[in-house]
Amino acid sequence: MYALAYMLFAPVFGAISDRFGRKNMILLGMFVLALGTALTAFASSLMELLIFRVITGLGAGILEPAVFSLVGDRFPYEKRGQAMGIVTGSLTMSTLVGVPLGSFMADLISWRWSFWSISFFCLFTFILLITGIQRDHGKRTESPILQGIFKPFHMAIFDIPVLFSLLATFLWFGGLQGMFANTGVFYHTRFQLSVSEVGVILSLAGLGSVVGSFVGGKWSDRYGKKKMIGFSSVCAAASLFSLSVIPTKEVVVAVIIHICWATAFGFGHAALTALISELNPAARGMVLSLNSSAMYAGMTVATALSSALLYEFGFWGVGSMCSLATFLVYPLLLFLSVRGQKAKQHKIFTNQKSPVSNHDCWTSG
Repeated sequence: MYALAYMLFAPVFGAISDRFGRKNMILLGMFVLALGTALTAFASSLMELLIFRVITGLGAGILEPAVFSLVGDRFPYEKRGQAMGIVTGSLTMSTLVGVPLGSFMADLISWRWSFWSISFFCLFTFILLITGIQRDHGKRTESPILQGIFKPFHMAIFDIPVLFSLLATFLWFGGLQGMFANTGVFYHTRFQLSVSEVGVILSLAGLGSVVGSFVGGKWSDRYGKKKMIGFSSVCAAASLFSLSVIPTKEVVVAVIIHICWATAFGFGHAALTALISELNPAARGMVLSLNSSAMYAGMTVATALSSALLYEFGFWGVGSMCSLATFLVYPLLLFLSVRGQKAKQHKIFTNQKSPVSNHDCWTSG
């Protein structure tokens, strides 16, 4: 329910952030996230729990794309990869630290205290953000609000660069989640590892992803976003497939490959987000919120497909699907690069500017 609420509402509030400013949406998202998390702690039935998780997903759907959009607004494209890397790495770090702490608190006191603690931290952050972020006023237009709300869905269908970028994000996160959802089963059935041992491996992989985001974001500014995504796509795809077919006696090799896969994912995540943030600067919030929805859609679909493939073909089937999805991101970007170059040449020839998308990010790197 959390993911569904995120997917459905993020594009709407992304469009609103373009109109009314990032800070307003960040504050609103943080408050709704705190409220939904606190209410989850009070849930006394399954129905209440589902409803409160919808509220929490709504808050996250408002907050996260607005943060990415704010980074896109405040940092020039040439330096945006490093800034995005810090944000994406911090998101991974929050999960890496928060999940064990939440589990420890649930065992020590109660699972409700885990949610109350998160809610308190969100409210504390909300107070800091009131003065910590400079207010922006958005880009108010004469078009009706309802037209602005439905515009993201029109853009996702008819704007080719945006559509293919969303597909790239769908595949990128689908390739991640399809294998990640079965990681515990993989290590337990193939190497007979315990839950705690699997947890250590996932922590090491998480650290690799954090480092990959920080370093990959910086390198994407230096060497080019497309080159970094292409490199990450090939490395992650090779790691995924290798991990799925590794012999049962090579647990150390499996862990090394897993860390390499996670690190490659971090490299590509920062570069891909920075690249997409420049597709349409005038509607950056709209594009990045659609991108966030595509992320959750890819993760949801891949989780379902990987379960079916695991049952029919085993881990090599899951690894094949995930590695193929990850690898296909690079040809998509190559297609957009060629298309962007043609559009740029057409604009030079006709002395016109495109009213919809900024193709320069696809031709410059």
